[in-house]
Amino acid sequence: MRSKFTEVIRGWKSVLITAPVMAGLVIGVKLTGTFQLLEWAAYDQFFRLRPQEPIDERLLIVSVDDSDINYVGQWPIPDATLAQLITNLKQHQPVAIGLDFYRDLPVEPGHKLWVEVMKSTPNLVGVEKAVGKQVAPPSILREKQQVGLTDLLVDADGKIRRSLLSHYTPDGQMRYCLGVHLALNYLKERGITLELVDSNQKNYRLGRTIFTPFTGNDGGYVRTNSGGYQILLNYRGQQDSFPTVSLRQVLENQVDPELIGNRLVLIGSTAESLNDLFYTPYSSPFTNTPQPAPGVVIHANAASQILSAAIDGRSPIRVWNELGECLWILLWSSIGATVHWGLLEIDRQRQRITARWIVISIYICLGGGVLFTVSYAAFLAGWWIPLIPPLVALSGSAILITAEQIRKLQQQRLELAIQKFKLKQEKIQAEAASAAKSQFLAKMSHELRTPLNAILGFTQIMSHSSELSTEHQEYLGIISRSGEHLLQLINDILDLSKIEAGMMSLNESNFDLYSLLDGLEQMFRIEAFNKNLKLVFEINPNVPQYLKADTKKLRVCLINLLSNAIKFTQAGSVTLRVDLELLCQVIGKPDKQREQMDNKLSTASVAHNFSSTSPPQLQLRRLLFEVEDTGSGIAQTEVDSLFDDFVQTKTGKQADQGTGLGLSITRSFVQLMGGEITLNSVVGKGTVFKFFIQLEPLNSSATIHSFPPQYQDVSPSKLDLKKSNYTYQQSNSFLLEGLAKMPYSWVEKLHHSTLRLDEQVILELIEQIPEEEAMLAAALRDLLSNFRLDLLHQFTQSVLDKSGNSSDS
Repeated sequence: MRSKFTEVIRGWKSVLITAPVMAGLVIGVKLTGTFQLLEWAAYDQFFRLRPQEPIDERLLIVSVDDSDINYVGQWPIPDATLAQLITNLKQHQPVAIGLDFYRDLPVEPGHKLWVEVMKSTPNLVGVEKAVGKQVAPPSILREKQQVGLTDLLVDADGKIRRSLLSHYTPDGQMRYCLGVHLALNYLKERGITLELVDSNQKNYRLGRTIFTPFTGNDGGYVRTNSGGYQILLNYRGQQDSFPTVSLRQVLENQVDPELIGNRLVLIGSTAESLNDLFYTPYSSPFTNTPQPAPGVVIHANAASQILSAAIDGRSPIRVWNELGECLWILLWSSIGATVHWGLLEIDRQRQRITARWIVISIYICLGGGVLFTVSYAAFLAGWWIPLIPPLVALSGSAILITAEQIRKLQQQRLELAIQKFKLKQEKIQAEAASAAKSQFLAKMSHELRTPLNAILGFTQIMSHSSELSTEHQEYLGIISRSGEHLLQLINDILDLSKIEAGMMSLNESNFDLYSLLDGLEQMFRIEAFNKNLKLVFEINPNVPQYLKADTKKLRVCLINLLSNAIKFTQAGSVTLRVDLELLCQVIGKPDKQREQMDNKLSTASVAHNFSSTSPPQLQLRRLLFEVEDTGSGIAQTEVDSLFDDFVQTKTGKQADQGTGLGLSITRSFVQLMGGEITLNSVVGKGTVFKFFIQLEPLNSSATIHSFPPQYQDVSPSKLDLKKSNYTYQQSNSFLLEGLAKMPYSWVEKLHHSTLRLDEQVILELIEQIPEEEAMLAAALRDLLSNFRLDLLHQFTQSVLDKSGNSSDS
């Protein structure tokens, strides 16, 4: 259990390290204010995306634009005009009137009338500026405590996102901002007043909402001045979110009284020439000319926010504390590391670095989209939660995880390259060792074959002695069989070492296929006879007599298969079948003519053509061999590994015969000759081995090496190949005739060398044979390589006896 937990921890090690480290870095950068402008931009975008809220019918804006100034004829507006404006509004009984104009000085004409209006209007609220450069309010309104602040809080990027609810003037008087002052008058008539909830936190209840002051680090702000009582301004909208009439309309009594009665009326400038304009979240930087909002509209939004919060329960913008924001950043950092690590683990098999960067790009886009959606949904619910810092944490963690994986991938590639280099070096060393082994075995083969030559030679000679008892004959048989087994093992190991070293190559020569098969039949005839088996060679009449291939390897393949077949067959028969597979290709003929010519080809004519001149339109592709026995068969579970080195079947192990190399070498030789070997076996019924090799046909006039000349002029018809089942017969007359042509002293030396088993002298004598008797030399070498010195001894003895008899007569 503990080991599994440790394994899991190791697998998640990069995630467990990356997530908190990246979160810590992002939090540290956030505290420097680096993300503040980006966070504000995202916050503004939420305002622009938010569905438009209904018009607030509790307020009325009386705008003073450039056309109104032209109508009045001067700026500032004369006191008489203002007195007339307030009088016209007052007659319709608004709840309160807010005048967003500085009137600290008289503006003639009509100042006395204006003073009388201010004294007689208890719900008229003037303004003063108390923060920074100060502007005093009208003295009459100040005495009556009917003054509101007109100060607006501008952020570093020039936009207004906060509302100053209250602030103390330099003389110690606490003032509400204009919008709040008007809203409190409106709520007072409905019995709603401020209630202190928490003096330490300065939390106040107003109707259905508790207000919490801005702390300086709320939302996307970092170390911002939080003087006075500030809140985040939850805009209702722009100027079109409030009913609006013009100054001229009021002065000319063209306004519906219902738009004024029981409402808050704000009078302010909207004229561009007066420049009382401010940027808000709705002033999109993505447009060519961001549209600012008049100050009176911002005060209207502040008043609307207070009314909606107290009456409708529309909460102000709320924020998390700093701990909550840190945990939020850590959460998205963990998501970025964990999910992306999981994606990369799923895509582990893909080793391309480019693909990993594509995955991370898609992941960041999708993850950022999810984060934006979550933040926007929270904003709609009245919460401002961080967007940019968690997005940076998400992206940074994913990038770090990707970089770590790429580093590991590059490290793996480097290790793989080093491993390949080491393997290459080891391969070179192994090849050198294999070459040394092959050289050693080649040298040792002569040292091993020389005593084996003596052992087998003497046993063969002694076996013909009539003076030996039956017991001694059995001993000689055991020695001979053991020597032959050792010889086979040595030859197999030598062949295997050459195959492993890649030193095995094709040595193709022209040869007589029929003579080769005849020799094999003679070789296995006695062994089959002793086991009471029927040995059958079936050769299709279309098989050509003269071919070009590696005779030695073909002979080894057939010997291995026939030997195994006879060895593991206790009753029945062993059959060798030889057939020809043709690919008929007509050169320079249209398709229809080619098809017609192919149809005209008969088996007999094909055999005749290949055994003679081989028409240029036809090409021999491969020769098929099939060895079938009626032995014990091979289990299907042993078939897959049958051709591996030193592998024996269950029957072979029980018989305690063979080395397990014969089939492996046979397959290697067959593949070297351009073919393939297969088998089909049924346990208890027998086995069929099939293989093919690539061969080239020859004319009968071509020079044929390594086989007796009496077969060179024998056509298939003379060998009776029209029979599907043909048993070869071989005569020894060729060797006797050839030896008889050699000098008597040469034959005598050869005879004595066979008695002494002197392989070196025999080879020297064979080299002395004239070139015109090359077939004789090849036959003698064949006897010597197969340790048939007993036959060589008999042949030379026969020639010497005939020569002696001829000289006596």
